[in-house]
Amino acid sequence: MWTLPTTRNIVQAAWVVPDLDAAIHAWHAAMGVGPFLVNRRLTIGEPLYRGRPSTTQFSTALAQAGDTQIELVEQHDDTPSCYRDLVPAGRTAFHHAAIIAGDYPLDLARYADAGFEIASSGVFGDLRFCYVGTSATLGHMV
Repeated sequence: MWTLPTTRNIVQAAWVVPDLDAAIHAWHAAMGVGPFLVNRRLTIGEPLYRGRPSTTQFSTALAQAGDTQIELVEQHDDTPSCYRDLVPAGRTAFHHAAIIAGDYPLDLARYADAGFEIASSGVFGDLRFCYVGTSATLGHMV
């Protein structure tokens, strides 16, 4: 049986957007969220999409809203990606809820044992991350 700690906190909620700057302004105007830290055309180490090397070009904007980080993601190209798996080009939609793994390999094994696949993974600085394909169950990735 697959189990995760009951104290798991969702630390980030993320949306894919067609225009990062417009989304930043909309979030600030409608929700008072900001300032945003904008990361344009990020370089990811060891990028994989569905187990194969990936070259997706994207930018992000991050802001805190209380205890939850808001992430906005704009994909700049038409490559297959975990973002396009859920959000078609030109649309805005919720993409993922992020957690911090207590034990990254163990948590991945638990997701795999539960039948969830890794949609995308990579390294950003010294941070290893992945998007787990939970959308059929949850409506979004983790």
